[in-house]
Amino acid sequence: MGRLCYYAHSKHLYGSAQEERDIEAIEKAFDCDVLDPNLAYYERKCKEWDNPMDYFTEVLVPRCDFLVFRSTPDMSITAGVFQEIIKMQSLGRPVFELPSSITMRGMTVEQTREFLEQIGYR
Repeated sequence: MGRLCYYAHSKHLYGSAQEERDIEAIEKAFDCDVLDPNLAYYERKCKEWDNPMDYFTEVLVPRCDFLVFRSTPDMSITAGVFQEIIKMQSLGRPVFELPSSITMRGMTVEQTREFLEQIGYR
């Protein structure tokens, strides 16, 4: 595969079926390997740092070619995930969000017309 993706996600997803589905989807969509910070090895390593989050942002994220993240159900981004996103962006590398809900948010022509009418656009 060659390319490496950092999968940034909240600890509430660690060990979940959603985490498994996300990793599978990322591998398939991007034809890459996934670095999942939810591994016991990384958990042990980060505890060696004064600020454990620095291990993820200063060691793991820079190893990767791009980052894919999942927000919380209310679309918030937890502090750690946000730090990882900012680090990846500072490296000039791409960041993608799961799910990619562009098609879910796209309006039909009728919905667009109704929206424009509701806001008073003529």
